[in-house]
Amino acid sequence: MDNVNYNFQIVEKLFETKKVEQELLLNKPIFILIVSIIECTLYDLLRRVKEHRKEIIPGLDRKSINDTRNKVTDELSPIISHIQKHNYLQIKTGDTLYEDLDNLRKIRNRIHIQNRSAHNPIDEYQVWSDANLNLAGKTLERIYKVLCLSYPRPNKEFISFSVFPRPWL
Repeated sequence: MDNVNYNFQIVEKLFETKKVEQELLLNKPIFILIVSIIECTLYDLLRRVKEHRKEIIPGLDRKSINDTRNKVTDELSPIISHIQKHNYLQIKTGDTLYEDLDNLRKIRNRIHIQNRSAHNPIDEYQVWSDANLNLAGKTLERIYKVLCLSYPRPNKEFISFSVFPRPWL
């Protein structure tokens, strides 16, 4: 989690600068970092399930654990599909979190600028909007809350949800 913490510190610093300078151009790098943190966090959850034989992760059934141990998931699209299949984020019917994650993934992939898939909006300045940035921050917050409350780490060095920083507010 050192890399996640390091990148989150960058996000916080960029948000500080954005607030002071009212600079919309910072939305793109902030967004990309937030979604990368989401990807790393979800990958870490699956890695814990897959590799840790002694660390019990509460709330997971044996079928989900075995299926996760047999998957190779190191890209965001298959990670989202897998966690949705087993509902690792404990989403209730009608909640759009998994769809939001897939949308954030598509937006993050716009980093390549050329937009080969012709996703809308075509103009990139509209992609990196405050609304999309807010969605990314709120999604990270929701994921972190589930992980802290439902799949807590036995290690006490991890930050609790009650003090989770929210620089996007």
